[in-house]
Amino acid sequence: MNYGVDSLLFVISQRFKWIQIVGNFKPIHYLLQLLYLFVSYNRKIVAPGPKKALDCACEPAKSVFWRVIFISVMSYFTYLIVHWYFTSFLTDYLVENPVNDILLLLAQIGFQWLAFTGFRQTNSYDYLGHLVFTSFLGALLLFFFGIGIQLLSFIGVQIDLLAAFCYGITVAFMFFEHKRRVALKEWSRKLSLSWVLFRICIYPLVFQL
Repeated sequence: MNYGVDSLLFVISQRFKWIQIVGNFKPIHYLLQLLYLFVSYNRKIVAPGPKKALDCACEPAKSVFWRVIFISVMSYFTYLIVHWYFTSFLTDYLVENPVNDILLLLAQIGFQWLAFTGFRQTNSYDYLGHLVFTSFLGALLLFFFGIGIQLLSFIGVQIDLLAAFCYGITVAFMFFEHKRRVALKEWSRKLSLSWVLFRICIYPLVFQL
């Protein structure tokens, strides 16, 4: 019986025969296996369900290693996109020497973990995953906004205020997405307030008042 990547390759190869041939090439198969584990151990973060949903017997046990890898990868891509957006479109709004974006993201993780612990919530293992993935979703939204802004710039449309407006939309999206995930997992609503408090505190370190 096939499991994991082998099972996926078998199913897909019923339609595309070459997929299994390529997928069974050892270096590619190894990378696919890593990707499968990466997604498998974090799928409840990518596609969250209610806290009281029925447990699935096939759900993998918690893996701190793969959660740390997930947080690290999501944080890195978030940093790349946010840094690109800020330096491409928001330089006029930034302080002369803004704090590095990756440091701010790490500070947010630490701040929210302290808030999570202080509010006596359980399962910080999942909460930190949701927190970082929410930031990553916001970064993806910024990326698409950035592409659109560049296209508008090419045709001569003024983008200065538009870029700042799109960033505001992104922050609002992240707040409501964070709030939705907190409610879904039945954690304290105060976590959303601490999320806002952190941003209020750090924005003077990034943007000119």
